[in-house]
Amino acid sequence: MRPAILAFSFLAPLLAQPAAVSPDTVVLTVHGRKYTRAEFEDILKAMESNTQTAVDKLKTAETFGRNAALANEARSKGRDKSPSVQAKLRIFETNLLSFALFEQMLAEVEKDEPALRKRYETQSHVAEERKLRHILLRTIDSTPTKGKWTPDAAKAKAEVLRNRITGGASFVDIAKAESEDDKTKANGGDLNYIRRPLLLPQLGDAAFTMKEGEVSQPVKTTDGYHLVLLEKIAPPKFELIRKALAYDLARERFEKQAATGVVLNPDYFGKK
Repeated sequence: MRPAILAFSFLAPLLAQPAAVSPDTVVLTVHGRKYTRAEFEDILKAMESNTQTAVDKLKTAETFGRNAALANEARSKGRDKSPSVQAKLRIFETNLLSFALFEQMLAEVEKDEPALRKRYETQSHVAEERKLRHILLRTIDSTPTKGKWTPDAAKAKAEVLRNRITGGASFVDIAKAESEDDKTKANGGDLNYIRRPLLLPQLGDAAFTMKEGEVSQPVKTTDGYHLVLLEKIAPPKFELIRKALAYDLARERFEKQAATGVVLNPDYFGKK
């Protein structure tokens, strides 16, 4: 049996002058297996370790060296030939390679300016912001704050207020006078610029299907009934969502690739 012994003669020059060590210099030896500086730094990158200092590198080298020595011992005992270990290695390899493929696809997509621009034209609305105001009439069934209106009465009141606004009255003035949202009432119901995921679903459905300057029909939420004014639409700048667009496009291509070439035996798995 070979003892798990590490040769760390490389540590003195690494700690003293790491910048002076050439890429081909051996910096770590485990059971006779020599690792050059270039190989070791590839290991550091693969481990995604924060190894900015010599002490960090030393700790990483000790951890990797220890595990490599133990892995050698496992091989000497034939553990690498175990069916269960072989199966786990196949799973690990499969997952690792699929992730590596996604990284490659992402890198390719990030350089594909035409594809990203096309994606932006069709998907930028996902990150779109809209400047909104609202008027809230709380109902007796609203949560977490109960109001004074029955649902029918609140809806009828909201319709009256909407008619006044579409007839020329100021949305801001009516919000200050009638809204029951204490957080926005004093500012004329101002919700500022907001993205759809941050809104209650019913408000999002209304606000993101309207045109600038339009006032919604009464909208029922858990807070009560609302009127929503869409003041301005602000599409996100391309550069601000470029990385998100690239990731989504790469993921789409990745999933498409993953769906090809897979054949399942229905006699074993059953038919869908």
